[in-house]
Amino acid sequence: MKNNNELGCKYYFFPILMILLLSISIITMLFYCSEYNDFKIAYTSWQSSTFLMLNKLGNSILTPYIWKQITLLGDGAVLMLFFSLFLLFKPRIWLSMLASVPVVAILSYIGKKILAMPRPAAILQPDDFTIVGRVLTHNSLPSGHTMTIFADFSVLIIFSYQFFINSSYKNRKVLSIVMPLLLFLLALFMSFSRIAVGAHWQLDIYFGLLLGCISGGIGVVIANKIASNKGNINFYKSKWVIIIIALLSIISLVLFYRFYKHNDIMLLLSAVLGIYTVFRLMSKKIS
Repeated sequence: MKNNNELGCKYYFFPILMILLLSISIITMLFYCSEYNDFKIAYTSWQSSTFLMLNKLGNSILTPYIWKQITLLGDGAVLMLFFSLFLLFKPRIWLSMLASVPVVAILSYIGKKILAMPRPAAILQPDDFTIVGRVLTHNSLPSGHTMTIFADFSVLIIFSYQFFINSSYKNRKVLSIVMPLLLFLLALFMSFSRIAVGAHWQLDIYFGLLLGCISGGIGVVIANKIASNKGNINFYKSKWVIIIIALLSIISLVLFYRFYKHNDIMLLLSAVLGIYTVFRLMSKKIS
């Protein structure tokens, strides 16, 4: 019998894998049909003009400071602290996100090391576009921040679909489509910050999106497997969860005060949320 708390992801992987394979095939075909002999040159040349346009557009809509705060949410530690609140009422979501972390790390490392694509700052003139933060030049594909964002948000998308489709709401079918779509668009907006801060090409974001969704789905499968083997996991009694959240909060606070001159408020906010979650978990543990 299926656990009612289990996050379902039936038919989730097939379309994403098909899109990923199709995308790789199209890009490979375009390369062999192009005049370029070097794939790295082709990869960056195809995207340069559109990247410059999108970078300029992004920074005309929001300030570089705001884009930097948004892009900080693509940091795994920061985003896990923000979503640590799920431990208080739907812990399976956070466990799924945690389980996706090693998948994201492995796929990102393999892609960056094997492909070793140059970033915009290594190809374009620095004066031609906006760079926020450190100047990065190597290991562009895929975008690790985008993978992290979509890994976590894909968990939320799977959960929101399951929640609304199984609810008693009158418009549950509409909500089961609209809410996941809104979450997807929010994740896409957050990922766009990587272009706005001048760190990644468009295709870095695209493949980061696909690989992130796959990672999140794998995280859901792992979390469901752990829970089915061990029964309902009581996170209030798990000292390891409290230690992980506490350590991440300390790291965020240290980074905030270390780089306070940049006023990265997202680091402070994530630490505050993490500390709040730790105290709530400890109070439940004691009671």
